[in-house]
Amino acid sequence: MKVLLYLKKSGLDKSGKAPIMGRITIGRSIAQFSSKLSCNPDLWNPRESRMDGKSREAVEINGRLENLLLSIQSAYQSLIDKALPFDATDVKEQFQGCVQARCMLIERLDMLIKEKESHIGIDIKEESMSAYHSTRKRLQEFIQKKYHVSDLAFSLLTENFIYELQTFCLGELGHQQSTFFRVAADLKTVCRQAYREGLTDTLLFDKAHIERGDKKTPKALDKEALDKLKALCLDELEKEMETARDVFLFACYTGAAYCDLMELSKKHLIHDDAGSLWLKFNRQNTGVLCRIKLLPEAVRLIEKMHSDERETLLPCIKYKNYQTCLKALRLRAGISFPFTTHTARHTFATLITLEQGMPIETVSKMLLVGNVNIDSLRPLLCQYVASLPAAGRKESFANNLPEVRNVNETHVFTKKMNTPSALVTIIYTFDLPYTPKSNLALDALRRVLTIAFTDSIREEKGGAYGVGVQGELDCNSRPNSLLKIGFRTDPEKYAALMPIVYRQLAHVAQGRINPESIGKIKTYLKKAHQQEKLVNDYWSNILYQQLRYCIDLHADYEALVDQLSAADIQQVAQAIIKSNRRIEITMKSE
Repeated sequence: MKVLLYLKKSGLDKSGKAPIMGRITIGRSIAQFSSKLSCNPDLWNPRESRMDGKSREAVEINGRLENLLLSIQSAYQSLIDKALPFDATDVKEQFQGCVQARCMLIERLDMLIKEKESHIGIDIKEESMSAYHSTRKRLQEFIQKKYHVSDLAFSLLTENFIYELQTFCLGELGHQQSTFFRVAADLKTVCRQAYREGLTDTLLFDKAHIERGDKKTPKALDKEALDKLKALCLDELEKEMETARDVFLFACYTGAAYCDLMELSKKHLIHDDAGSLWLKFNRQNTGVLCRIKLLPEAVRLIEKMHSDERETLLPCIKYKNYQTCLKALRLRAGISFPFTTHTARHTFATLITLEQGMPIETVSKMLLVGNVNIDSLRPLLCQYVASLPAAGRKESFANNLPEVRNVNETHVFTKKMNTPSALVTIIYTFDLPYTPKSNLALDALRRVLTIAFTDSIREEKGGAYGVGVQGELDCNSRPNSLLKIGFRTDPEKYAALMPIVYRQLAHVAQGRINPESIGKIKTYLKKAHQQEKLVNDYWSNILYQQLRYCIDLHADYEALVDQLSAADIQQVAQAIIKSNRRIEITMKSE
């Protein structure tokens, strides 16, 4: 038996890499196969059937090729031991079946989760990891129930597996379709990676269509349900449940979210000229200033939960415990439908404010709950929000931030790490006119750089999984603009990659911008804007910017996108370089 590994140079991908193919020859029988690996043709050694060099990529590829050859040899020996006639195709089918049988679904998902965790803070938020862990939990529950094992080999997966999993998640677990859609997406990602690595012979679930589904709006409590909750008698041993009930009721009477309630302190209580008590705080999620006039029921709850031993207005209760207590309270009170922490906001928007005589349409728009028509919302906000009492004083921000140093510095630190890596963060500060055009141009620059970094650093050099680029325009900062670039790479590649990072920014400043990239960005911005207009947080920010700084970031947005030119993006890049305010901080492993 002869085994030859070679490059299929006619099948170059976008990054210029060619797939690594294999050929098994036994006598006159030949069988070709794909290794599901690829290589830069310039780095391939046809005589050795290996990649040249000692880079991480070369070591990894060569290691996989070695394991592949061992699997083929093992399959060949296994067929010889059977003392039956066989040819090259039999060897191929034997070794591919063995490889697939050894690779497990949950095991490969764990590898994906570990890989994602290494990118936290770069291009992945830590909060996003909970979704991957949830997918793992649901997959393992299904496999244990149906197959009575803790993990399942890819070779045992059928196309019907994903639909059986859907029935399990929607039926037995009671999840929504939108929740399962995320599970299915993660499952497809794992299978796609397994296929690329040669762990499966087919691309599983690629054509399986899973409906996205819609998240159901939380239902508000009616008066009967609210009265049942208020009337519950809880004994001394149920102190945490009583606390959860009172916190939930307070949320019903104020419309405040859980994260905001836990941060409230006594300093957030203010009196207006008429002596009424108000809550005044900035929302955790959006930073938007909120003023809420406290109803008598809310005041009584504050008095009940008052304690001189803590600074917070309400007792602290962990979110998971809060949720658990709400489930128990529902069963105890005999309320027919499950309610969540967010149900309190809907209860305030519908039931509580109706009792005070305010139309539901007005309340809905004031709280930005549900789909919002901006033409209807603007006059309502002017009427109900802009007219709230301010004790005769106009708000102002104290300029107590330290001055930004005019420096251009590079700092490299070393630290012992479990996984050798170099974590790079580059921050530029500069000034731009505080206008919708500048805001759009900064956003476009961020996307131009992301595309450039993807092509040069990720695809061409294989230096990083991704390069994160963030831009920010803040009227209260001096300088008022910020550009942040961050990525994680092999410490050995750090020195080679950094010139590329700075070179790409310089290219944009010189006007070397791919017109095709600008076209793609414009198309994306328009499409994204159509989706953003359906989200309440978008309108909240638009209104805040307009009321606070007299700038309308919504008006003529699509027209500004159409007018956006390479020169506009170039000017922003030039302002960044001209400012000469750059700090690079790199943490490298020892």
